[in-house]
Amino acid sequence: MSDEYFDKLFDKAFVYIHDDETVQSCTFRGLQWLGEAKNLEEKGLYVKSYVFYLKAIKLAYEIPCRFEISVQAGAYSDFKHFQKQTLALIQKIFKLKNKLAVRHFLPCMSIQSAMKLTKDKSSKALFINVYSEESSKDYFLSEATINIPVSLFRSTSITEIDDYLKKAPFLPEVAVCYSLENHLDDIDIAYHIYSVLTSLKWKPQFLTSMSSKKIDENKSILEYLPIGLTNLGNTCYMNCVLQCLFACGELISPMCHKSQALGAINTGNPLGSGGKMTLAFLSLVNEVFQRKGKRVVSPKRFLDAVQSLNRDFSIDDQCDAQEFLNYLLDKIHEDLNSNASRASMSPLSDAQQSAREKLPLSYLNYVEWNLHIRHNLSIVEQIFSGQLCSRIQCTVCQRTSTTFAPFTSLAIPIPDVPGFVSLHECLRRFMAYEVLEGHNAWFCPACQRRRPAKKIMNISHLSDYLIIQIQRFRNTMIGWKKVDTPLQLNFRIPSNMLIPPCFQSGMNYDQCSYDLFAFVSHYGQLENGHYTSCVLSENQWYRIDDSIVQRVDGFAALQYDFSSSYILFYKKKEGVSELEKRS
Repeated sequence: MSDEYFDKLFDKAFVYIHDDETVQSCTFRGLQWLGEAKNLEEKGLYVKSYVFYLKAIKLAYEIPCRFEISVQAGAYSDFKHFQKQTLALIQKIFKLKNKLAVRHFLPCMSIQSAMKLTKDKSSKALFINVYSEESSKDYFLSEATINIPVSLFRSTSITEIDDYLKKAPFLPEVAVCYSLENHLDDIDIAYHIYSVLTSLKWKPQFLTSMSSKKIDENKSILEYLPIGLTNLGNTCYMNCVLQCLFACGELISPMCHKSQALGAINTGNPLGSGGKMTLAFLSLVNEVFQRKGKRVVSPKRFLDAVQSLNRDFSIDDQCDAQEFLNYLLDKIHEDLNSNASRASMSPLSDAQQSAREKLPLSYLNYVEWNLHIRHNLSIVEQIFSGQLCSRIQCTVCQRTSTTFAPFTSLAIPIPDVPGFVSLHECLRRFMAYEVLEGHNAWFCPACQRRRPAKKIMNISHLSDYLIIQIQRFRNTMIGWKKVDTPLQLNFRIPSNMLIPPCFQSGMNYDQCSYDLFAFVSHYGQLENGHYTSCVLSENQWYRIDDSIVQRVDGFAALQYDFSSSYILFYKKKEGVSELEKRS
């Protein structure tokens, strides 16, 4: 079995110590990684857990290589504690590596799939219970189950194993191997079972870390097959946004379980709608996904709820799709925000602000993000919210001012030029340095006067979904002007194109990529234009123009729609996502 897979995971466990970091900040980061690794392991996310354990071990090695640490130093005791914890992980890492090896190198089956086989009377599936304790011997997943002690697989004798296999009531199409005692997390045992069964021309599948707990089927993510929405009079801006949100499985799935969604509504939050917006959206989601043979659904009741809360979204005038998206997500977030009542922290003093500026950016980003989620916790915040970091630096005394702000959608500029422009170029312009001088000069708190300064905006934190707004509308001296520059089709954005190195060393960063799954296009001008959307469903793109749903076949056809795109929806794809599903 090749080590290439684990070499890739080792490379994924990227550790970067920035120039402004200290022993204290690195040690803090390492301890947080250990805690995150443990939480992920408990959730069964073994690939991510393994990577975080590796990151912590790498960091424990890199710290003394990078810094001179005196025994008398205040940071020494914390670092020693961190180092001891990482050294104690070596055996755990090997066990976890064995577990991952089974999932990667051998054919595995999900527990859900196995349970379906037990209910399928026509299926020739044989279940093999590998046990060591007598109590585990009696655990049957199906009537077609044979029990084999693990001790047989720890030997090299195939004859004794064959005697047990002869007890099978039929020649199976698939042999599902499981173990309540997690013996199949050992690659040596699992590979021996695999070799024996394949030599008999059986097809083995492995269930690892078996648990007799009931499977929560409510956790499944719904796949959206597009359905038309009636245009109620200049409501294409609303319809196209809804189509893209319907394709966000992690948002929609909880909405399709009414008791779960209703129980989460915080009617006491004054920033919300008292649950009115969320209930209207929930009702529309259930009507769309149940469909009951309908090809088109009318969102009239949903629109009525929106207009009762905000008269700006009328049917008389063309409204902005991005404004509607921001309003909708904000109201649903506040309706579901379980942390809204927490008291806010007092503002920092000048001395505290000065000390704060000396902290490493990656550490400061972590602190600020946790302060944000202290007051904001909802499904919207969890899957859509990211964080921006803005830093201004005086060019005279080098004093800095760093601020962080959450975002749900990222607004990036597009140049007004002839010909196609890439998304990479738009992102580059968004993150480029801006010089503040003249009447825009910055008031430096250290110099106590206005000074020329440099300002830079970076993305410091990303969630599972990334919404990007292309700023096509500009307010000029003669009114609003649309930038019609066509955008090149971009299916995937690597995370290192979004997050700069100073934040890649942070505790929340995980190297990944973001894949396009939906977008909104705008044609015409702001006052009399028209919106459409394109959505990816089961590897097929669909173009949705209000009530009309059409397949989009071919790159050229999709590029045509994307060239006029206004809002882009991307979903996080782990570098080892397919392997993660098997873990």
